Amino acid sequence: DPILKDVRVRQALAYAIDRRAIVDYLRRGLAEVSTGILPPLSWAYAPDSFEFNCDPAKARALLDEAGYPDPDGGGPAPRFTLTLKTTSSEFNRLQSALVQQNLRDIGVDLDVRTYEFATLYTDVLGENFQLYFLQWTGGSLADPDILRRVFHSNQAPPAGFNRGHYSNSEVDRLLDQASASTDDLQRLDLFQQVQRIVAREVPYVSLWYKTNFAV
Repeated sequence: DPILKDVRVRQALAYAIDRRAIVDYLRRGLAEVSTGILPPLSWAYAPDSFEFNCDPAKARALLDEAGYPDPDGGGPAPRFTLTLKTTSSEFNRLQSALVQQNLRDIGVDLDVRTYEFATLYTDVLGENFQLYFLQWTGGSLADPDILRRVFHSNQAPPAGFNRGHYSNSEVDRLLDQASASTDDLQRLDLFQQVQRIVAREVPYVSLWYKTNFAV
């Protein structure tokens, strides 16, 4: 995407979104703010990955640096407009409204479009999107090799799940080594390095880990 390919723009979006508000008010505290797609329960989770705290001032500075100044200095005219696709469930509509307001505060207009899940997922699989909301489920994260499927440059659809065509040669090298290794300690180190890089380059803005209770 001509706008989102700039890492500074993606970082600005991550700084703008108030994930703590989503967790506390929309998820009623039954979640934790996340740093990536691997949950803390994963044996390969990197607890020291960079976390984007809500910082609208930092977000505005990054957009200025990326060449998207506010055209009317905080007035109604946006720096640019992005489209977010999501499902029509109540939670996703509320989450979209919150993110829409967060981005408006940094001068970005968000066009929210809601669909039935099948339609949304067809667009995601067909790479017909700028932004979308979806969840990774625990079953798909049983092995951290999901990182290769999502972030390796040769895993763009239909080969894998790299739907945003994220490409980083160092991440590719680390993932290739992790795939070839049978040493769990080495794989742990390699997968954690990948998470640290990806956390700062933000191909995804990770929002929250859902809290589940079994009674």
